[in-house]
Amino acid sequence: MIKSDYDISFDDEVFFKKRISFYLELVKSQKLKPFSYVFDLLECEGVEFNILSSNRLEVLEAVLDIWDIRDKFNLVISAATNNIDKDTVLNNTYDYYGYKKGDVALFEDTNKYLKVGMENNILSIGIEHYYNSNSLTNCDYLWSTL
Repeated sequence: MIKSDYDISFDDEVFFKKRISFYLELVKSQKLKPFSYVFDLLECEGVEFNILSSNRLEVLEAVLDIWDIRDKFNLVISAATNNIDKDTVLNNTYDYYGYKKGDVALFEDTNKYLKVGMENNILSIGIEHYYNSNSLTNCDYLWSTL
């Protein structure tokens, strides 16, 4: 979009790496941490944790490394890196990863994917935060971080 809007050219990968480097430095310098519920969940015995995100895999892994929790997750699935969308993964949890929909819980902050989860009989937990306050409607449970 920037390229066409301003009729400029640049290397997308170099631009991405510089931008992500900046963001990761902010995570470190500001000592950003996941919401406290993440650490509570990761303490559950006998539960396998996976991440499905629209972010690129190298970003997800870098942040998990900064937080020293990468080893807590069995799978880190990047829709962007795998060139698939979250809808497709949620619609095909068993075919893609061997998980029955009844064994999956979705923690999400957008109605779009919460709705997909509910339509697939996936336990859908809405994560309410500053930017989506009082807007989540398509979930089994609502977890507020406010």
